[in-house]
Amino acid sequence: MQKSLSLHLRKRLVKVFVWSVVLYGSETWPLKKDIRRFEAFEMWIWRCMVKVLWTEHKTKKEALQMVDAEREMMDMLRSRQNRWLGHILRHDSLLRTTLEG
Repeated sequence: MQKSLSLHLRKRLVKVFVWSVVLYGSETWPLKKDIRRFEAFEMWIWRCMVKVLWTEHKTKKEALQMVDAEREMMDMLRSRQNRWLGHILRHDSLLRTTLEG
């Protein structure tokens, strides 16, 4: 019996469980100051997954290669925001009127 989960399965679990909680309601967030926080959190998750300590002085690129992943949390967040904005602009509502000015 295998004691640990495969890397592919761990990545899928992170994307399904962790990112869904972190990005909940992100469609309406203003992101001027928080972009660096999200990028740092994403790297923290990947480093924890492969158990890279901060004392090992691995670069972000090296850590991403170990996980075999790319940075995609901000892309996912922006696509969610664009999808939400498109949804709002398709319907006639008070929020659409407010957004259009």
